[in-house]
Amino acid sequence: MQILFVEPAICLSAFAMSLAAPLTTQYVYRRIWEETGNYSIAPDSNISECAKNKSSPIFAFQEEVQKKVSLFNLQMDMSGLIPGLVSTFILLSHSDQRGRKFPLVLSSVVCGNSTTFLGASFAYIVDQCKEQKQRTIRIAVIDFLLGIVTGLTALSSGYFIRELDIHMAFIGIFTTMVGMAMTAFARTTLMMFLVRLPFLFTVVPLSVLRSMMTKVVRPTEQGTLFACIAFLETLGGVTAVSTFNGIYSATVAWHKGFVFLLSAVLLLIPAISLCAVKCISRNAGSHVLLVQEEPSEDTSDR
Repeated sequence: MQILFVEPAICLSAFAMSLAAPLTTQYVYRRIWEETGNYSIAPDSNISECAKNKSSPIFAFQEEVQKKVSLFNLQMDMSGLIPGLVSTFILLSHSDQRGRKFPLVLSSVVCGNSTTFLGASFAYIVDQCKEQKQRTIRIAVIDFLLGIVTGLTALSSGYFIRELDIHMAFIGIFTTMVGMAMTAFARTTLMMFLVRLPFLFTVVPLSVLRSMMTKVVRPTEQGTLFACIAFLETLGGVTAVSTFNGIYSATVAWHKGFVFLLSAVLLLIPAISLCAVKCISRNAGSHVLLVQEEPSEDTSDR
């Protein structure tokens, strides 16, 4: 039986992941808070308070808890890094021969992680879409399901991405840099809400780059492509979270926003890389398939 749409499954997966992530963070913070000292947290309170008086005992206690939470998150992320990397790469690479349904089901039930599921979904959609324009729109729709605010931007970007795909990626990178810099210096609740505005285009580079990369591989290598993408997303995500948690734990005492400034500076690397790609593409022409081959049996219905 051939399944035409995987978007409902992605929607449920995104809902579960987005619901579990903040709850896990809050649970870890509460447990470490209770185990570190005698200060209690009101169970029915919905007010978030931060001590501002550096001479207060609660201020030093909060900093100690934040450090412990960051280190615990580092250990938890590292514990899931190797299994996730291995299962993601093996399952998605194997899907080019065995079909896409195998990693979709296996990553949902037995092994794999969210990047395995998303990578298989992207490969499945690429198999279904024969035209580049349709492929770009479907990938953008998936990113829409991964979030509300950033997802709306990703959905709209799917209709506007044409020959100027790389320009949309530049917009997403630079607005993310602005958002990171604003977060570093945010000191009020209103400022933290306003910080979300520059992040509207954060997801655009991911949609654009996925679409651009599908143009330069064979149809039978789409699964391998998204396996590599998912592998790098898992490696980069876990490494980034682990590294920045460690950096935050080490720098929170003298500058809480340093880790965000560092993130903004590091975004210059992909921006420079895209500039190089743009210059090379201008000289060599548009993105073309590197190796032409006869169309083979579709793996999306297996």
